[in-house]
Amino acid sequence: MMRKWTQLAQAIVLSAGSAIALGRGAAHYDDSMRPEYIKANLTRRRQQDSPETSADGWLQHLERQRPQFPYMLALSPGDDPQRVARQLLGAHAGAAGNVIGDAEESTSATLEQLSAPTDAVGAAARVVARQWTRLLRALHSDIPAEFDPRATRSEWSDTLDALTVALHELKQQKTTGTDSAAAADDGRSWVFFLRDADAFLVSPVDANAWLRWMQHVAQHGLANVIVQTRRPVTPAAMAELEQLYRGRSKQSLEVDARQDPALILILMRVARGAVDTTTAEDKLDRLNVRASVDLTDGVLELIGLGLSRSSSKEAPPSDEESHHQLDQAGQSILDTAGNWWTDLERICKYLNDHGPVPEDPVDRQELVTAACDAAELVVRHQLMDLLHLRYDDNGGVVVSEKLSHTYDNDVLLDAVEAWNCLEVIARLSVQPQMLSSPTQLIQKGKAGTPENCVSPIEALTPFHQRPRGEKKFFDLIDSGVLSLRPKNDVEIGVTPCATKALVSPCWVEISPLGKRVFEKLWRTDELFEAMRELESLSAKRVMEEEIKVFEEEIKERTGFYRELQHDFELRKREMTREENATKTAEIENLIESGSVAMRVVTSSPRVDLASVDPSTTLKRTLLSARAFTVFNKFLNRYNYAINTSAFIGTIISCTVILSPAPIGRCLAPLQFVLTITGAMSVVFSVRLDLLRVVTTTFEFWFGLLTNTLCCTCYALVFSDPRIVVIPLTWLGNGFATIVDANLRDALETLATTVINVGVLAVLIIAAGFQLVDEAHGWTLFEDWKRPLATREVMLNCFGTMVILLIRNAYRKHESIQRRKLAPRGTIQMISYRCKLYLRERELISIAGTSVFSSAVAVLCHPKLLRRLFTSFDFVFLTLQLIFTHICVCDLFNWDWRATCAVLSSYFWLQLVLVLDALTPVMRHQLAFDLRYATIVLVLAALGQVALTLELMVWDNWELQDRVLVDREVFGRPMVFRVVPFLFSRMLTVFLWCMRLVWRMWTRDHPSELILLLGNVEYVYKSY
Repeated sequence: MMRKWTQLAQAIVLSAGSAIALGRGAAHYDDSMRPEYIKANLTRRRQQDSPETSADGWLQHLERQRPQFPYMLALSPGDDPQRVARQLLGAHAGAAGNVIGDAEESTSATLEQLSAPTDAVGAAARVVARQWTRLLRALHSDIPAEFDPRATRSEWSDTLDALTVALHELKQQKTTGTDSAAAADDGRSWVFFLRDADAFLVSPVDANAWLRWMQHVAQHGLANVIVQTRRPVTPAAMAELEQLYRGRSKQSLEVDARQDPALILILMRVARGAVDTTTAEDKLDRLNVRASVDLTDGVLELIGLGLSRSSSKEAPPSDEESHHQLDQAGQSILDTAGNWWTDLERICKYLNDHGPVPEDPVDRQELVTAACDAAELVVRHQLMDLLHLRYDDNGGVVVSEKLSHTYDNDVLLDAVEAWNCLEVIARLSVQPQMLSSPTQLIQKGKAGTPENCVSPIEALTPFHQRPRGEKKFFDLIDSGVLSLRPKNDVEIGVTPCATKALVSPCWVEISPLGKRVFEKLWRTDELFEAMRELESLSAKRVMEEEIKVFEEEIKERTGFYRELQHDFELRKREMTREENATKTAEIENLIESGSVAMRVVTSSPRVDLASVDPSTTLKRTLLSARAFTVFNKFLNRYNYAINTSAFIGTIISCTVILSPAPIGRCLAPLQFVLTITGAMSVVFSVRLDLLRVVTTTFEFWFGLLTNTLCCTCYALVFSDPRIVVIPLTWLGNGFATIVDANLRDALETLATTVINVGVLAVLIIAAGFQLVDEAHGWTLFEDWKRPLATREVMLNCFGTMVILLIRNAYRKHESIQRRKLAPRGTIQMISYRCKLYLRERELISIAGTSVFSSAVAVLCHPKLLRRLFTSFDFVFLTLQLIFTHICVCDLFNWDWRATCAVLSSYFWLQLVLVLDALTPVMRHQLAFDLRYATIVLVLAALGQVALTLELMVWDNWELQDRVLVDREVFGRPMVFRVVPFLFSRMLTVFLWCMRLVWRMWTRDHPSELILLLGNVEYVYKSY
């Protein structure tokens, strides 16, 4: 007995092993032979191609076109997809030839036929392999998907891989020209039409396999692929398709976007009614024919719905419209769904699921009514979910508690704006005027707009350009309530693309059933009033948020204006009644004259500033109107080129100075040509009225004299063609001096000044280190005891010019920073300054005088002294005095007697400089008049003249001229002495002393300051 059981077990094991080996062998053989089967079937299809079965129309165009990207054929939910596909692909598409698949064949059936075995052995192996596959699936059914490797691989993967291999081999044979397939090839490409792509896009694994196969065969030029879809084409749908293609999460999509190329599809959207021009009766007829083929327990006869056809198995109607006589049941279906395929299909599916149509008219009407109500209920639930509505206990539709009690205003806005959008698309609104009839509630569409359609602008207007509102709009499209209808019959595009490219070429359309359901909701009084209340609540919350923002702005502005008001009251109290009247008259005159007037930052009635007209330029004065227009057009058109050439010319000017003489002589004319145009444009743009004002200042004449002296000495040094650099250098320094007379951009003016400082620095280095090749040295005052060289004059004058230009650049920088912090309609003057006066404050002056009169050390007003120490004029003149007196002490070899006299001179001059810090009341109590200080200035000037004569003519004091620096730099001697440096300092001090004397004797009020000057701004307008 035991022996029999052993034999039986051995037989079972042997049989099981044989079955496993047979199954695995058959599966392996079928997988290995599948590419050969596909090649053979494709070759046979191409050989069986005939003019009757060949593709026509669009397919013929695709066959002749080289594959690049897959095609997505997006159909309208209102059209019959089979009819549209048949019209676009041709009547004989899929029967034979290069087109694989047709409008009525499923994709699985197409692949089954394409991979069918071509011999008996293969057919037997296919049967065994399928049984083996079913057995494996049954055995693996209890294994979790996480542990089953087959869970991550689509059931289509093997077939698609085999199809790819076959297409690659056919392409290779076509290239080499071998085999019968290559001989039968006529240059046409394979075209695969996937009718039911929406079915395999449901599973992520299947979708990934199919999409990657489509992209691969198209980009490798193996075949054109057409994917038919009835899904809405929206940004969310395209993003989902991209995610299915990559088979990853959104986070990994962003990381691997560079490594994995995007899915690119050629999008073809067919407008509703452009291809399927049949009526609703014809669509219902075709639905009945297709349903009758699949039914086994009964036939959905058209005669039961009142149609004139007696048998549902007859051929579908022709392209011409059919005219049918409908009974009440059939008319109910058409009234509900209209000429909309998906809604008709939903109703017919309901009738199909509930058995054959009863013969009794009453029962038939009840069944059809139930089917229509079920279709309406589906759309109603979609709308209610999108609008946050719910059913109450009585079965009515009301606003959900989530919406009525939410504090998130975005949720409220989404619901209200979606409601308003549907009102616009359905042409429903409440007019403010009196209605003569209820029909006025339904607006008529615009001329040229299809029925139930509006433009995207009208549909998106209720969302007020909110990002969440735009997303809600696309949610309405994704749900099927709305759809995008191309304005052309066929709209061709590419995905991925911008949202605007998807929406702008389309109408926004609502289905007849969706419009019918929304109208019923809209006509519900309770719901209508609830939505209006929500709209008011949403508007109220938006207004509350805006009010909060406005309150914050009001607080900030209130604080700012309170500070201004406080400052205004202080200034007003400081002015007397006569001063207020004078100021009011001046303002009225400025308003009446309409001209642009200068005004002072620190206002005072004693400041008398001239009104100027900035529009008066040199080019407007010299040129005619036509020439003026042409000249301005030329400057505007070539402004960049002029500035660039001027900058290059500036660099070349430095090269001319530092390069060898032969090279400098060649580059000098080039520098002149490059720079002259920019210089002339600046000259012609000078404002004459502003120039007239600037020429009344001491800084203008001091800078002009210094600049002219510098350039004259440099011209004497060159004495060859390189001299052409000097006039343009003189112009550049002059423009930087009269910067107020040219209304140019502030940053451009600052940059120009900095460039001029750089050029002057190069000139100083070249003169100081004697780097100018073939320079001609000149000696001034040769007959005098102390000759003066032009190089020494140049160094000191150029140093003074650098200081003045740096001052202008600093003031311009400060002006720019102030305008950034507090923008105003004025521009601050840089060189032109106004007089400042001290205004007496009765109560404060008595207390201040009592405090500051207690000691001589605190005679100066602290605020005035601080302002004085931070002014350029005081710092500049103080440094000049220090250097001058140190040099004089060195001339006398620091003899203590001479040093004491020099030190006393410095103290007297420094006392004159700080006189502005003494208030008029303090000077009055000290019985001190500013004119007394003129004696100090005159004596200092006479002392400078005497010292100059002693150095140049006399020789009574035995003064020494010590060498400060004696070095060789770059092989050239560099010698700096005390006397040349002292001469330039004394010249500067002498001129400034004369300026102070003039200011003291020409002041018109005791409170006028001598050294401190006020900023001047002019009201800026574009001229």
